[in-house]
Amino acid sequence: MVVTKAAHSKILHFGVVGLGRAATSMLPSLVNHPQVKLIAAADLRTEALEKFRTEFDAEVYENAEDLFRNKKVDAVYIATPHQCHAEHVIMAATHGKHAIVEKPMALMLEDCDKMNAAVARAGIRVVVGHTHSFDPPILRIREIVRSGDWDG
Repeated sequence: MVVTKAAHSKILHFGVVGLGRAATSMLPSLVNHPQVKLIAAADLRTEALEKFRTEFDAEVYENAEDLFRNKKVDAVYIATPHQCHAEHVIMAATHGKHAIVEKPMALMLEDCDKMNAAVARAGIRVVVGHTHSFDPPILRIREIVRSGDWDG
């Protein structure tokens, strides 16, 4: 990771796996984050890779494992089809990459257990996104439930 002199903050070098609709909606947040730099993407579609390469001056890969092997990538955003989430999170963990994975985490509870075990073994972090946990309506619901005063 690169440490900036001004703020002594770490820049996370991100890769994106899957350049479909979910990734498209997440990319602005990653691009605008001051501690994130998009440096790579993987997708099966050549046109999506070329667009990403052009827009972000980044490396592109036709398969996820090649992206995970990139030593410059610190973390990945996994936005592949649901049935691929377990495989890709486990693969990311195997290569020591922190991960954000789109919801659902996996299609089977057993796969979630395998993902959690791989993450624990690798000592990396995984976040299942996106979440609305901190949206004002959800925070209000949390307050009501904790207070026990849902009658009024």
